[in-house]
Amino acid sequence: MDLGRVLGAYSIPECIDREHKAFCLSDLSDLDYNDVRELTYQFRRGRLSDIIVRSSLENFIEKYLAKYITNYGNANIDGVLTCGIDDDLLITGIPSMTPIKEHDIIHIIRKILPNTLDTLNEWNSILSALKVSVVQLQIDKDVLPDDTIDEILKRHEREVMEYNDAISQYRIDFMSWLCRMNFYKQKLDTIINIPRFRRELVEFIKSIEDITDPKNHHLALVVNDLNQGTLIHIDETSESLALYETQPDTILYWVMKFRDFKTKEYLSFKPPKVQRNVTNIMIPLTRHFDFVHKFVENGVNYYMIRIHINGTKLPLKDMTYLWRGSWVSKTRALLKNGPGCV
Repeated sequence: MDLGRVLGAYSIPECIDREHKAFCLSDLSDLDYNDVRELTYQFRRGRLSDIIVRSSLENFIEKYLAKYITNYGNANIDGVLTCGIDDDLLITGIPSMTPIKEHDIIHIIRKILPNTLDTLNEWNSILSALKVSVVQLQIDKDVLPDDTIDEILKRHEREVMEYNDAISQYRIDFMSWLCRMNFYKQKLDTIINIPRFRRELVEFIKSIEDITDPKNHHLALVVNDLNQGTLIHIDETSESLALYETQPDTILYWVMKFRDFKTKEYLSFKPPKVQRNVTNIMIPLTRHFDFVHKFVENGVNYYMIRIHINGTKLPLKDMTYLWRGSWVSKTRALLKNGPGCV
């Protein structure tokens, strides 16, 4: 048995002329919660849409092929880009209900590559420098790792329920806190005529100053006015507020001081927002290998794609590739931590 063609086995390491990439099911980021649940339901039953696989293959070609044509071509290296091997060298393959053929991949390359690769080399010479091979992987269930998706989903559902419980309690606590906070944010002319506020304000003044001290006679008058059962009118114009900010012998001064104090006090125990620490279910969906036994039992085959890039056949070393909206020129090199692009 050729272990290099066995699903779930390990591949040889990367080198200067060999690059491995995992195949991921893409185009799932825009799915809403119900779509994700439905896709999870289908995957758990081993069902896989050919539309998702083909779209993901197109995304793979768009993301990586021009980059490695540029790297190998500019470095004058004949290299291989393999789709279906992850960063740990595990052969995770490309799952598909229908056969993946070389001409399908070539058709995708012809459609996408002109938009992602820029060079003065003739396009015919570029295409002739590429050789696509598709390998159907051998499947030995004894070799495959156990599916972990059921455990992941149970953890995800438990975390979602715990989060829902926490966010529900947070809303209750927050609204309670907000009501108490807003009590002190009412208009000054309103709040000064609420008995509870007046009592708290009197206690606040007494906690700061000794109103029995003859020097604080003005404060005794303020407290006496507050203890009266008569309505107090406060002029809330900006000129009045600015004027009374420096006059501790007035009710307005103490109302503003006390309200600022209570606002800061309540801000100090504002309920902390609940963090959503929930397992991202999109990761195992895009990674797909957590469902491998379910796919295999439902007749899904696995493939690996090798694209041979004969960089020595590309005479002009002027290639650039499109990366996140910018054109980039790099070359393949052997770096301190292994092969890479510089």
